[in-house]
Amino acid sequence: MLNTTNGSESLTSSSINWKATPTITQTSVFFTLAFITVVGNGLVIIAVVVDPLKELRTVSNYLVVNLAIADFLLGLIAEPLWGMALWIYSKKYHVAAMSVIIVSTNTTALTVLAMRVERYVRKSRIHLYTNGKMSLSKLLQSIEAPKILCKVRIPKQRG
Repeated sequence: MLNTTNGSESLTSSSINWKATPTITQTSVFFTLAFITVVGNGLVIIAVVVDPLKELRTVSNYLVVNLAIADFLLGLIAEPLWGMALWIYSKKYHVAAMSVIIVSTNTTALTVLAMRVERYVRKSRIHLYTNGKMSLSKLLQSIEAPKILCKVRIPKQRG
């Protein structure tokens, strides 16, 4: 049910159907996706960590591992909690799942930003690379500007 006050619409808790009956298919899809997410991202993490020749230990691959860890936690914690919340309505399950989802998606977004900056630096500042690899400290020095820009607060306009 939508409440309309002064031309603005808002949802009330009575308008959301919390008691929708889940099906076995929906739950199976949640847990299958969680399993595939955990296994796939686990393999990516293991490939970089156990690399015998240490050839995969580059800044780009560390950023890919960071993405894999964020998705691994999403599949390990959030997706099963969300699947359980379909069957047992509990505010604790929803809050826990949403907390992990929010942290994971923010981590993913910032990691993708770092990957783009690293690739830009690789192309534009080729002198920072030695033997095709860039040190982590040089990468961190090159991404100070986006970190500072993220902290800038834009004042609200008064109208």
